[in-house]
Amino acid sequence: MTMAKMVDENWLVWESPRDIWIHTIKIVGQTIESYQPDSTLNPGLPIGKVNKGGFGTLLESAYFRISPGNASTPDFEKANLELKSTPVIQKKGAIVAKERLALNMINYLAEHSVSFLESSFIKKNRRILIVSYLHEPNQAVEKLIIHNATLFIFDQLPTADKRLIIEDWCVIQSKINRGLAHLLSESDTKLLKACTKSENSKSRRQQQDGPDAKPRAYSFKQSYLTSLIAIDCKQVDCDSIPTSGDNWQIDSSLCELVDEISKSGTIKYEDVVLSELMKFSNQTAQELFARFKINSKSKQAYRSLVKAMLGGKIREAELLDAANIEIKTMRISSKGKPKESMSFKNFDFNKIVSEEWFDEDTEIQASFREEITKRFLFIVFACSKNCKDGDVFVFKTAFFWNASSVDLAEIEKGWKATQTGVRTSNAKLFPKSNNNNVMHVRPKARNNKDTDTFPDGTKITRQCFWLNKRFLCKILSEQNVLTESSKS
Repeated sequence: MTMAKMVDENWLVWESPRDIWIHTIKIVGQTIESYQPDSTLNPGLPIGKVNKGGFGTLLESAYFRISPGNASTPDFEKANLELKSTPVIQKKGAIVAKERLALNMINYLAEHSVSFLESSFIKKNRRILIVSYLHEPNQAVEKLIIHNATLFIFDQLPTADKRLIIEDWCVIQSKINRGLAHLLSESDTKLLKACTKSENSKSRRQQQDGPDAKPRAYSFKQSYLTSLIAIDCKQVDCDSIPTSGDNWQIDSSLCELVDEISKSGTIKYEDVVLSELMKFSNQTAQELFARFKINSKSKQAYRSLVKAMLGGKIREAELLDAANIEIKTMRISSKGKPKESMSFKNFDFNKIVSEEWFDEDTEIQASFREEITKRFLFIVFACSKNCKDGDVFVFKTAFFWNASSVDLAEIEKGWKATQTGVRTSNAKLFPKSNNNNVMHVRPKARNNKDTDTFPDGTKITRQCFWLNKRFLCKILSEQNVLTESSKS
């Protein structure tokens, strides 16, 4: 079988997805330079802000010998296969995606009122060959080591993945259809995001029925990309990959799934998760930990418990990680009031002074903004009395939540006050629960030796961001949890 047809002395036309895959896995563990003679390569440039796409361009031109471009059709057009490259890094002993995977740009006018199966997303990204390479900041692109290859085929994804990606697309599409593209946010969705992508923060694109909006592209969330690239390319059954791009027709079951989701108007993935969890309502925490043989003192005890409670919904449980959903437990008294404010990770004085809340050009954000803009799954336990030692904690309910734009504006105000306080070595400037409606800062430390240091050299107990107790009351009230608890 001929792997590719020669167009001219420089470029090839690939027609077989299987041939492309066979050619790809040859280079895993190697560099582009090691596969191609030096004479065929353009001089390499270090990976960096000015040359971020250098590896992908070289992969296309030197290894696959296809003409680099930005067409609306897949890179391997005859094979109906898109090519993407992405950097990976080592973190806590594991290989993870360094960043999200940007896909195709969203044309707000062209995407207006189209269906999922007509969208530019599915036309461009239904099948993607993802080549991951080990990120080395000062290394020339031809010397970067290829870590793995992943074949993303939308039709062959687990149903839970397909459902969640379609739901995400519908959320994005809904805003576009209503002329609200300027209000799109990456926190709107879980796996598929509409990320900002432009040369400068002033760039705007026209939409159908609203003001011009920031240019955005479809993208896979960093945590979801990590789950995709974790599959070893050596485990892929080569015989299952089609030999032609023509015979990958849209399955009728996919059409039915798209139709069901587009008509339902509900978040089915979350419905499934909550339905499974609520099967254990009114059981005590002690009973649940014992039932699933989980150490209640372990750091990830409640995350492990939630996954165990999901039981047979294995992929739904895995998607909690892939969607980077944060699980938080909340204890409420017998009167339905939160026991305490909710803490987050300690912040680092050295880090916060140099952070920006959010940089639109680079999309770099403050650590706390990254944390607080997640989607949260709250697990609520009701205490038998006043949430003191010896009380029995009963699993009451669960719900999903994320901070609104109004909440985030108040949180940003508190974060900036904190940053100013650290920069000026003045803890009195830190937000308090009586001057910020959402959050405050106060100590959270292992012991009195667990300290941080102000710029002037003054030591202070390590500090933490907290959501106010009364703000948690507001969340519970909106979820009708307080009302229900008062009745029980």
